[in-house]
Amino acid sequence: MKRLAPGLVFMLIFCTHPGLLWAQPLELDYSTYLGGSGNDYGNGISLGTDGRAYVTGYTISSDFPTENPYQAAWDSVSYDVFVTALSSTGSTLSYSTYLGGSDIDWAYGISVGTDGKAFVIGYTTSPDFPTKNPYQAGYGGMNDAFVTSLSSTGSTLPIPPTSGGATLNGRTESAWERTEGPISPGLPALPTSPRKTPTRRLAHMVTPL
Repeated sequence: MKRLAPGLVFMLIFCTHPGLLWAQPLELDYSTYLGGSGNDYGNGISLGTDGRAYVTGYTISSDFPTENPYQAAWDSVSYDVFVTALSSTGSTLSYSTYLGGSDIDWAYGISVGTDGKAFVIGYTTSPDFPTKNPYQAGYGGMNDAFVTSLSSTGSTLPIPPTSGGATLNGRTESAWERTEGPISPGLPALPTSPRKTPTRRLAHMVTPL
């Protein structure tokens, strides 16, 4: 078998993959922690037309960062949803709010409209989950799905209904997951004892490349 001369090998690589000679390393636009002193889990992210990153998940931190919140305080018992809008530079919060009632509230997906409204989906075991203009005003029992719309400022609820029944409703999946596609990782099982004292702190990081 003939060996190619080194110069010929170089020329073949240059002709077929010229970008390899000038490949630039990836750089971070920004990278940030987002969390408080308890466990914080990010489950969904969506990019607005204004370049803001809209993040949702759930937290047991009493000091999760808030800015212009619809709900300023953690419920002091179990997990609450959080919804956070990061500026296009990642260095400031456009808004950040808790969202939940007196029991377990988890969010799994988020989508943002062209008007800046954020639509959040998840499930709750709270009989007092915040509602406004609801399709279903009352808690159905066990795990109820919820759909919540937050204003572009994050401080009001334009349309947040809940829906569910008297049995375990199981996994939530949004239409936005199947079309526009906010990131929604695999869903963990409902915790059996998500109470005040976390065993360790998990603060999620938001990192666009």
